[in-house]
Amino acid sequence: MSENIPVSVGTSRSQEAEPYWQGLEQGVVKFQHCGACGQAVFYPRTFCPYCMTEDALEWRTSSGSGTVYTYSELIQPPTEADRDRVPYILGIVEMAEGFYLFGEIVPGEKRVDVGMAVRALAVEGRNGVPLLNFVPAD
Repeated sequence: MSENIPVSVGTSRSQEAEPYWQGLEQGVVKFQHCGACGQAVFYPRTFCPYCMTEDALEWRTSSGSGTVYTYSELIQPPTEADRDRVPYILGIVEMAEGFYLFGEIVPGEKRVDVGMAVRALAVEGRNGVPLLNFVPAD
């Protein structure tokens, strides 16, 4: 069982995921790669879910490039603290390395669409917790 490391009220992160969070704090996206079967692995784990190997996972740095796989525009704030943010877009992005990430998509003046090229951008969220956003690639 992993030990939870508190980062702020209501937020904790597992020992397995610590390199991911440290990467975001440094402005990069980290993911695991299995040296036995070659698969990108995300969310962080202690073994490869594809080949079940327990000692072949290594951390790599993502290029940060991806494409929008799916998205949804939130028009109702999930909390009172989000009232001034709506509408905003949350989505799942397929990263160039073959794994998927969830985050806010900040399109600027562009229209978000499935297949849109995006790049990852680490930002500071509430209470200093790093968050992952995506912005248009060009």
